[in-house]
Parts: sequence; C-alpha cells; structure tokens
Amino acid sequence: MSWLAPLLAVLLSAVAPQVTGEKVAAGVYRFHGEAEIAGPAAPLVAMVTAYDQQCRRGCRYEVPAVDRTILLPGEREGLFYTWTFVDDLLDASYFVAVEVERQGPLTTVRYATPPAAALARLADAEHPHDPFFERQEGSWTFEELPAAADGGPRTRVVADLEMRSENFLVNLMPGQIVERTEKHLLLIYRYLDEAAAAAKSSGQAGGN
Repeated sequence: MSWLAPLLAVLLSAVAPQVTGEKVAAGVYRFHGEAEIAGPAAPLVAMVTAYDQQCRRGCRYEVPAVDRTILLPGEREGLFYTWTFVDDLLDASYFVAVEVERQGPLTTVRYATPPAAALARLADAEHPHDPFFERQEGSWTFEELPAAADGGPRTRVVADLEMRSENFLVNLMPGQIVERTEKHLLLIYRYLDEAAAAAKSSGQAGGN
C-alpha cells in the first residue's frame, strides 16, 4: 500500500478538474478544462506528451478506442508529429503536430492538424490521414505556482481544444462527441494526478 499514501495526498491537496464542452456552430466543438495539481510541471508535461504510451491495450495509460500512436520527428527542436489510429464505431487515422514551448514557470504543449505541405510529406499508404475532424487545434498549459502551505510544488493545468468536422456521420452525434471528449480530458487529468503522485513517491522535484 506504499503507493496509496502519495496518491491520496496529491488528490486531497489538488483542485479537482473542471471540464466543459459544447457545440458552438455546425461541425465546430470547443472544450476547456482547468485543474490545480500538487506537483511540479515536468512529470505532467512528460505524461501529456507520451502519446505512444496512451492506447486501449498494452500502454502505460489506458485510453479507450485508441489502437496505437507513433511519434515522428519534427523539423526543429521542440516539434514532433504523431500518427494515431482510432478503432471505434467509425475508424479514423490522423496526424497531429505537437510543439512544446517553455518560458519561465510556464510550459505550453500546443497541438494541431499539420499544414497541407507537412501532411503531403507524412502521409502514405501505411499511415493515411483520414480523420474524424478535418481540423483540430488545442493546448495544454502548465503554470508552476507558488509553493503550497506544506511547501510542496503546485501546477495549474489548463486544457483548450477546438475541433471542426464536415463529416455528415460525425455531426449526427454532437452529444456523443461532447460527452466522449469531456471524458477523455477528465481521463488525462486523472493520469496527470497519478504522474504527480508517482513523482512525489520517487522524490522527484523541481521545475520543468
């Protein structure tokens, strides 16, 4: 039970995540999440960017419907691409460009559908770009806050996401899209709590 005490300490000292989503126009969906996590930013950033360890089976972080994700290098430092295959009611595969920016106590992980030129270079028969959403753009922002009353590190984590789809079948299910995406964001926040607890248990400290 040695793992339980750090996890409980993190959960009790953190501010529970608040996640909201809505359809704001035809085929356009927006989501926002906020939470305060008792831990430094570094292990949280590492968790969010471990895309190849987020899938439904055999990964460190279990994520429903995601069959697999692979990582591909970008053209500059801090930039990389992911290719994800989703096996669900409707199958999909898609590329995302991910860039990590650090400035003082703030680390931002931005992700978006790559521009057409990058997609033309990345996509092939084995890794097609056939997404549910023609355009998605979002970010995870990690802001290290002043120490808590017990002296421990704290990080505010903000998630923002916008998705756009012209797919007729996809847009027949706006309620399901909102519900599933909210659940996904809440799941990632849960894994962020677990990452903070693991860092605390191992004695990891410091900034990003």
